Amino acid sequence: MYRSALHNRYLVITFTIFFVFLIATLSAYKITLDVVQQESRNRFYQEVFELKNRLQTRFNLYILSINGLHGFVDAKKLVTRSEWSTYIKQSGIIEKYPGISSLIYIERVTKDSLNSFEKSNRNDTSLNPKDYPDFKVYPESNKEEYFAIKYIEPLEGKEQTLGYDFSSEEKRNKAMEQSRRTGMITFPGKITNIITQKPGFGIFLPFYDTKQIIKNSESERIDSLRGFIYAAFRADEMFKTIIGQNDPFPNLDFEIYENGQLSAETLLYDHDPKHTISDSHLQTKETLDIDGQTLTILICNKGGLSFTQSQQALPWIVLASGISISFIFLGLFLYRFKQHLINH
Repeated sequence: MYRSALHNRYLVITFTIFFVFLIATLSAYKITLDVVQQESRNRFYQEVFELKNRLQTRFNLYILSINGLHGFVDAKKLVTRSEWSTYIKQSGIIEKYPGISSLIYIERVTKDSLNSFEKSNRNDTSLNPKDYPDFKVYPESNKEEYFAIKYIEPLEGKEQTLGYDFSSEEKRNKAMEQSRRTGMITFPGKITNIITQKPGFGIFLPFYDTKQIIKNSESERIDSLRGFIYAAFRADEMFKTIIGQNDPFPNLDFEIYENGQLSAETLLYDHDPKHTISDSHLQTKETLDIDGQTLTILICNKGGLSFTQSQQALPWIVLASGISISFIFLGLFLYRFKQHLINH
């Protein structure tokens, strides 16, 4: 009886140690898994920071280059077609910043000056000796003022846009009115290109009769507006250029929206259309600043974030090793217990 109690005690101790090993293994697995997941999150947010910084920095350069063009226009009482074309070509804005579809000079035209505006543009031979006999503000409407495209660069293939009234389209008109009142850059969001009918976006910069008008009252800004500089962007080309051919963020996917409402109507750019961001458990929402206005970036992890296979498999290695050792220990002790019973 004493020997039976000793055997039972031996088995209890053996299985107790076995379960302690299993608990320790599961704890080690959980700790290792938490460490790996935390490191994964740290690397993800580090790459998110680098991506956002890259986009914001390059976007600021685009805005800065367009501000230079705005400064040129603002400094002159009247910009001729030749001066507009020469400045843009010599500055190389479009070549330096791929994704800019066109740079447009929009002039405010009152109802009373509409006929003289159209006539002067038809007879403008400063760039084209054949002038522009078909120049006309369109679409036709009876309004107190129009905001017509006077110059556009590059011009080739876009001649039919000359005279287009930007205020005829609600989204553009709303952005222009805001820019006119505030004297600041405005971003109309996702729009359709006049010629290609493809989605893109643009920014408006107002210019006035007086350089100091921005410091004046809203009513003075409204009355003294001369027109706008408008930069039209091809979103896909622009953001692909910013990222580069050799994507430095292969483990990230991101989408850029014109505002905080994430929908197909507000989507400006999808970095990887084949990947669905909502399928990723690790994602974040960031913003880009455009002179006080914001774009929303939805970013997710779609890869291993530079982990090696052994780093990714570490928690499972710990779990498998711990369980294996626990069962080896149990097997050895049960074997010795069996041998002990046979010998006695």
